[in-house]
Amino acid sequence: RTQAFMGKKKRTPPKKDDIDPIGVPKSYKRDAHTLERHTDDGLGMMSDESFWSLLESTNASERQERCDALASLGLTGEALLGLLKRFNLVHRVNMCLSDSVGAVRIAAASAIRNLAEVGGETVCRHLMVKDVMTPLLQYTVDCSAQVVGAPSAAGAVPPVANREELLELLLQLVAALWNICEQNASATVALTAHPTALGALCALLNPGLGL
Repeated sequence: RTQAFMGKKKRTPPKKDDIDPIGVPKSYKRDAHTLERHTDDGLGMMSDESFWSLLESTNASERQERCDALASLGLTGEALLGLLKRFNLVHRVNMCLSDSVGAVRIAAASAIRNLAEVGGETVCRHLMVKDVMTPLLQYTVDCSAQVVGAPSAAGAVPPVANREELLELLLQLVAALWNICEQNASATVALTAHPTALGALCALLNPGLGL
């Protein structure tokens, strides 16, 4: 898990064979008409607000699917930045980080992890503008507290009974932080300035935890 915590081992929501060249899982393409319909930007159905609006669906599976689409998206740089701005995707994914369903929270953290990794400095700057560090740091502190059995004052993340689910969420959160801090100095400052984040991360280094 050490390598995974350093942001080098991706979570793979859909199988690789099920993803088209721009990163949208083929299972999301509902019919032949959708398969053939492409806009000038080459993004197909991902250029529709109706596709991304499901990040706010009342159906948890749909919210998770759209987060998974972002977690496997292959766009980079300005192309990715344009998509994020056009549909206000970072704000929407931030909301999913506090979802009541654990699988959605994991998918949202994985999405931010991927955006920071493939988007580089350009996208990480946008992530900072959208204040992703505040929820990432708080949720990392809360998850760490649950793993090590320490009290958490904020309680931003509901208690997770399933340890594997908790560790997977924590893995995605820490890897997302790692990727952003690699690309953006302000993110590193935010991490070191946080009153409890560094302590929470150091607590995870305890070999007795089996991480």
